[in-house]
Amino acid sequence: MKTQAPSRESSYELLRIVSMLMIVAFHTFRYIDTTHFNSWQMFLFHCVRWYGLLGVNCYLLISAHFLLGRESHPRKLIPLIAQTFFYCALFLLCRIAQLCVTHSLSAPYALWQEISRLELDGLFSPLWANRYWFVTAYILFYLLLPALNRIIQNLASEAYRRMLLLLSLFLFLYLSFPQTTTNTGVVEDVLWISYVYLLAGYLRFHRQENWLKRHAGPVFLLLYLVFVLTRQLMTYAVHNTYLYSLLYHTTGNSMRYSFIMLAMALCVFYLFQRLHFQSALVNTLSSCTFGIYLFHENKVFHVCRLLADILYQPFLSSIPSVGVFMAFLVLLQFTAGAVVDLLRQALFQKLARFRPFSQRRQPPH
Repeated sequence: MKTQAPSRESSYELLRIVSMLMIVAFHTFRYIDTTHFNSWQMFLFHCVRWYGLLGVNCYLLISAHFLLGRESHPRKLIPLIAQTFFYCALFLLCRIAQLCVTHSLSAPYALWQEISRLELDGLFSPLWANRYWFVTAYILFYLLLPALNRIIQNLASEAYRRMLLLLSLFLFLYLSFPQTTTNTGVVEDVLWISYVYLLAGYLRFHRQENWLKRHAGPVFLLLYLVFVLTRQLMTYAVHNTYLYSLLYHTTGNSMRYSFIMLAMALCVFYLFQRLHFQSALVNTLSSCTFGIYLFHENKVFHVCRLLADILYQPFLSSIPSVGVFMAFLVLLQFTAGAVVDLLRQALFQKLARFRPFSQRRQPPH
């Protein structure tokens, strides 16, 4: 008698969804003009504005959770690369169509020049890192997985702990403290993702039950309050260069390599880990989260900016606040991205049926 395969645990999938909502919100809030905000409005703004990096670190922790203890192989990157190229091609076509409709391009040579500017220039950035930084960094990180896994498997607990402490200090001095836009590149991204993976491995295999896991809720609230108050204080310390820089690179760090964001992400991860439920809807939406990222953050045809430009003026006058409008814009992007990615999944499934030798090879007897 055939037994039905157990359903996938949905707590991690729900965290994927929440993480992607935070990332979309982070990118969307770039379009809010805060020059006329009062102190209370700025405080509320800091409460919700900066948590895209929290979402990114949650996403990294989920990936590490499912990668740890499993064999890696470069062929497993093929679906990710295919999905990325699908969205690159889709939005390149959308951009060309937009230029043609608006008569911005009137000759084939001008069209070719625009295509070269949009995509061929990306060759000067490894794996089109100027299009999707996370994809480039994740691919390079994945190729390093065999070496990282050997470190995790072979180091004793005390040696592992010392290595993490030294690595944390190095990353803080090299990445976090002097962090500017000039040191957020592919190498730095791979270093940070590898560090998160090694940290997750240490917590999984050597500190399964730890203090942070037991007190995740209160610690998250404390860190959240510290971060928000720091960002608020930075608005008053803008003329004090030393104080502003100290706050900006420590408890107010909202850039890619932020230890306070990583600590909050660990708390959130532990809180969601306590949930135990199964939901087909959650699992389906979760399968679209990476597609939603590719959908909303394409640099060639920026969906978020386009929607903001189209909807801001007609809608903002009829809703009570900018916050409601931004929430609507975030949900609109998330929903549209999920629909597009579900259609992409259906298309890829149909194409897979026509692929030669699509049947998996049977193992030798």
